[in-house]
Amino acid sequence: MTESTGVTYQQQQRELIATIRQNMGSMAQRATTVPMQSDYAQDPARCLTLISFVPAAATRTIQRTLQTQLEAVAPEHYFYPAESMHITIKNIRSAATPPGFSAHDIARADQLLGTILTGRPAIHFKFQELVAFPNSISLIGYCTDALRDLVHTLDHGLTRIGLADDKRYLSNDIFFGNITICRFTSPPSPALLQTVDMLREVSNLALPVSRLELVTCNAACAPASCTRHHHYQLDEGV
Repeated sequence: MTESTGVTYQQQQRELIATIRQNMGSMAQRATTVPMQSDYAQDPARCLTLISFVPAAATRTIQRTLQTQLEAVAPEHYFYPAESMHITIKNIRSAATPPGFSAHDIARADQLLGTILTGRPAIHFKFQELVAFPNSISLIGYCTDALRDLVHTLDHGLTRIGLADDKRYLSNDIFFGNITICRFTSPPSPALLQTVDMLREVSNLALPVSRLELVTCNAACAPASCTRHHHYQLDEGV
C-alpha cells in the first residue's frame, strides 16, 4: 500500500462523513441503527461482534475533552462508561432478543477469525471528528485502506461459513472508526447539538488497534452485558 493510496482512502472517509452530515435523515434510513431506548444498560438484546476496546488513557481523554461538556448540557442521555468504549471492526450478528446466534456460531466465528487475523497489520486510526447521528454521538476515526481490506476479507470469510454480517451499511467500500460515547434516551435538544458542533474538531486522538476481541454484548456494550470470548493480536510491526 502506498502513502497516496492511504491519503485517498482518508479523503473518501471524510467525504462520506460530510455526506452523512448533509443528509442525516435519508442516510440513516439506509443503514442499520440502534433504536432509541430509555435504559441502554439493562437492554437484554445481544449481538456478536469483533471489537477493540479503547485504552484507558484514551477513554480518560474522551471523558475529559468531550463527555464532560456534553453531559453538562444534557445529563438525561446515556453516556458510555470508560470500560464500554470500543471500536467496532466487524459486526457478525446485530443485537436481538433472543440472540441471533448460538454457542456453535461463536466457536465457528472464533476459528475463522483466528485464521484471518493472524499476521494482519494493526490499524492506525486518528479520531478527529465528533458527529451527532439520529440516536447517538460518535467520535469518528480516519485510517488507511487497510481497514477496508480487513473488513472485506472478514465479510468473505463469514459469508463462506454461513455467518454473513446481518447489518446494512451506508457504504460497502468506505469504512471508518467509530467510538460511540453517548446514546440518546429522547430527541436531542438544540443546545446539545450545538455543543456537539462546538466540539466537532476538538479531538486529535491517535489510536493504533492491535488487539481485537470477539464479544457478545448489548447494543451499548454495557459492562454487565459483555462477555469476552476470544482475543486476537494484530501485527504492530507491519
